[in-house]
Amino acid sequence: MRVLFFSFFSLAALCGLALAAEPPEGSPRKSVEPYIDELKQGMEKKGQEKPALEPAAAENPEPYIQSQKKKLQQADAEAEGPPPENGSYIDAVKKENPAAFSDANPGSYTAQEKAKLDPKAEGGAIQAVSEGRSELHARQKGEIHRAFGFRYGAALTRNISAIPSLQLRAFNDIYGNSYAPDLSLFYEWQPIHSETYGNIGLMGSFGVGYFHGYGNFKVQLVNGATGAPFPTTSQTKFQFFTAPAILALDYRFNLFHYFRPFVVVGPALIGYYEARNDDQAGSTGKSIGLYDSLGVSVLLDWLSPSNSWDLYTQMGVNHYYLTFEYSDLNTLSGDVSVQSSGLNVGLTYEF
Repeated sequence: MRVLFFSFFSLAALCGLALAAEPPEGSPRKSVEPYIDELKQGMEKKGQEKPALEPAAAENPEPYIQSQKKKLQQADAEAEGPPPENGSYIDAVKKENPAAFSDANPGSYTAQEKAKLDPKAEGGAIQAVSEGRSELHARQKGEIHRAFGFRYGAALTRNISAIPSLQLRAFNDIYGNSYAPDLSLFYEWQPIHSETYGNIGLMGSFGVGYFHGYGNFKVQLVNGATGAPFPTTSQTKFQFFTAPAILALDYRFNLFHYFRPFVVVGPALIGYYEARNDDQAGSTGKSIGLYDSLGVSVLLDWLSPSNSWDLYTQMGVNHYYLTFEYSDLNTLSGDVSVQSSGLNVGLTYEF
């Protein structure tokens, strides 16, 4: 019973304290944190005292750097004065004194220097060199010490014969005087070469000549049944090859540059082979002779400078020539005598 009374009394005391702590209606409540509330009230007062921004500035405030640039531009504009109505300031100055800015002004330094220069040629320097109309020339490095080329017997007279013990019919009776091709290749080593005084060289050459014809009977036979003679020309075909190998000294005189005369002299070993299309064997042999020629080399570099430069860059050729020479080949010893003379035409390349 005592416990119940004591509990009731304690609950009534607590309710009375709560009612006493609650402020009366209409009066401000006392804050439990008075210092924090005081700071908040001070910040609200400061915010109310701050002046409001202008509408334009509040929407798009101008940076400080941009405002300083505008001030500098205004200062420069005031120093230069008002801008011209049309065009830039330089154009306005040119209008005030056009003679000072004209290239035609005789007192202009630019005009005086231009007058001293030659007219500019059309095209570039490389094109001018390629077309041969420039004072500049392609430079070819290295010395000339070798040459190679070929020659062809354009108009040769030949006289070929064998010793009486081997020859049954004359050479021309079988092979006749018809056209026979004759081609030779040569290589030259030039230990001494000068574009002024000429060059001395050691030349090696090898060539081939070809003849063909049909055999002739020495005695004309008669057909016993009819009494008519048989033809003297047989059906046997003969082919005759000559292969002269020449080792010679040559000298070319280069002083005239475009026309360079030369002379060649040296021994020759002449091989030959005769073949036939019947059941008889052919014959071979060799003879020793002497070769000499006199001719002229015509320089062709100037005809096409671009082609000449291509020959140099791709093959190392410094000069090339069209050659004309009169040659003479005579046998000194051997079973077959070969004599050949006449005009040869060819090409020579120096590198």
